[in-house]
Amino acid sequence: MKVLSLSKSEISSEEELIALQRENVTLRNELETMRNWFRSMDHVAPFEFWFKDIDSRYLLVNAEFENAIGITRDGLLGNTPFDIFPEDRAKRLIEVDERVMSLPDPLRRIVPCDQSGIERTFDEVRFPVINAKKDVVGLGCISFEITGQSKLEETFQAAQTIAGIASWRWCIKMQSLLSNSDSLVDMLGVARNQIHATFEDRINKTVHPKDIEKVSHVLEVASRSGNRYEVEYRMLMPSGEIKYIYEIGEIFLDTYGKPSEHIGSIQDITERYESRTKLLEALDNASRAEIKAQESARLAKVANESKSKFVASMSHELRTPLNAIIGFSEMLMTGSGFVKADQDNYHRIIHSSGQHLLSLINDILDLSKLEANKFEALPTTFMIHDCLNDSIMLNGPLISQKEICLKVSCEETEIFSDERMVKQILVNLLSNAAKFTPVGGSISVTGQCIAGNYQIMFNDTGCGLSKEDILLVQQPFVQVRGDGQNTDGAGGTGLGLPLVKQFAEVLGGEFIFESKIGIGTQAGISIPSQIA
Repeated sequence: MKVLSLSKSEISSEEELIALQRENVTLRNELETMRNWFRSMDHVAPFEFWFKDIDSRYLLVNAEFENAIGITRDGLLGNTPFDIFPEDRAKRLIEVDERVMSLPDPLRRIVPCDQSGIERTFDEVRFPVINAKKDVVGLGCISFEITGQSKLEETFQAAQTIAGIASWRWCIKMQSLLSNSDSLVDMLGVARNQIHATFEDRINKTVHPKDIEKVSHVLEVASRSGNRYEVEYRMLMPSGEIKYIYEIGEIFLDTYGKPSEHIGSIQDITERYESRTKLLEALDNASRAEIKAQESARLAKVANESKSKFVASMSHELRTPLNAIIGFSEMLMTGSGFVKADQDNYHRIIHSSGQHLLSLINDILDLSKLEANKFEALPTTFMIHDCLNDSIMLNGPLISQKEICLKVSCEETEIFSDERMVKQILVNLLSNAAKFTPVGGSISVTGQCIAGNYQIMFNDTGCGLSKEDILLVQQPFVQVRGDGQNTDGAGGTGLGLPLVKQFAEVLGGEFIFESKIGIGTQAGISIPSQIA
């Protein structure tokens, strides 16, 4: 520190001379106070310290600094680094001094040093010295030897590298890294001088864009609370590679509640994440497979039980028309006491029973062929409207008996398909709708060409089915009501809808079925107008 001295010729007035003299006295007193303080700290301070003027000349040093540097106080005071050290080292020290005096805040760094063949490491803080006018008049330095700690950190860094972990210690106020592991540079894939200096740099330069918001939120909360945090995110490498990272850290707050220091570590968990993802996918697939297997087993059980019920009930389904055929045939054979009207009626009963019996047998034979993949379509050209009229005629008695309102709106279209299968489909769909539509209900039939397909739909106002029952009624031999109960004694084989579904697929189309309890059912098919 220099004391200002001016000649009287440079003083414009007596007042200025007095002010300057007072200032000199004040500066001398301040300097003497500082020297007294340093003398008291000289041999007791467990750290090194020194002060320089703005020209980098040493003004004050303590004994600890003398011992560490190996030069006496007389050889240091009043000299610059160029007067003491080799040129290369002196140049580096001067560059650091100039940088510190240009900074608004102290500079903290870890400094390795080789003195007399002994490697030593120091934790150093350099700071500008400011006078009352806020002018920089010099700089100071305080440093602690951390050689032992540095050795431990080297061992720790080696362990981190083996474990795939990288760590850092970052001074937020000075915007500088105090320490970081070598593995951090490798893991980030950037040069050491490109490692983030701020929260924004850290996030924008390393975190995957889709995870920036999540990481920003975690760090923001930690910077307010000072609590420990954990977060997993994706890191986007300069090469374009994506790594999965697990980070744990803590942000320390100063006495004013402001973030001052940030320590943390990151671990590359890409392999673990991918293994975990594959395991979860495998478990999910296994769970779905198990659910599917359970559902298949349940449906198989239902189908098997339904098949058993079907076999048990066939005695009724087959015996009823057979008994009618045999009984009325015997009565006709005797031919006694009958008028012609009675004979005509018996003939109609025998014919109707035979038709019903043939229908039952045909359904069973058709299903057997379909299950054996031996059913082939025999396409011909025909009017689909004629098939619908036949279906209405065959189901007419039941529709009339239940006073059902039947509305038909279909395009009269010629198609090239299997006429017998199409007719069977329409008969079964209308029969099913009529069977479950209550007395006084309604059935609407619509048919139209859509994108090369002919779609015909039957909408009824019946009891409707639940989602579970919708699956069940498409299984062979299963019959249910809207309340989910079996329709024992309702007639039929439970093969109507399963045959419709499989016939539609054989024709290259699809079976459409929707139902809601209490509203009704919509069932139909969409088949190609021309089979290829």
